[in-house]
Amino acid sequence: MRNVGQGRPGTEVIPAGWAANHRPVLTGTRRGTLVLRKPGSTQAWSDADDAMVSVPLPVHFTGTCRVQAIDTQARERVAAGDPETTVDYLITTDIDTTATLDASPAQGDLATVTDTGDPLLDGRVFRVTRVGTGTELFERYLFCTLND
Repeated sequence: MRNVGQGRPGTEVIPAGWAANHRPVLTGTRRGTLVLRKPGSTQAWSDADDAMVSVPLPVHFTGTCRVQAIDTQARERVAAGDPETTVDYLITTDIDTTATLDASPAQGDLATVTDTGDPLLDGRVFRVTRVGTGTELFERYLFCTLND
């Protein structure tokens, strides 16, 4: 038998089926759309340009999302000798337990959000700096910085 942590005598700290009660509430708060792709591009022929053009790598994940500013204070940092302003964000999206590693969000991915209800946020590109994992999650947490 599995050792289950107890709260009040005889009450599990995390009761069986807890996610079934809580998941729909948080799922309803994800109003935006998230698209993830790996950074980089490939070359493809463009009839309109009559030349080879750079095409972003294909999308590997799409889901609903919620975007929150974690740190509302912009910070200056130096990357490759150039000053860069960063603000941290948390993008919360669907967790798919059947996804493969190739189709899952990953560090370094580029995240584009739309339909958030915030015109200053829609279409912005974020860089995923860390992906939250855990045993009791029913949402995927993507810690990001603005990429543009």
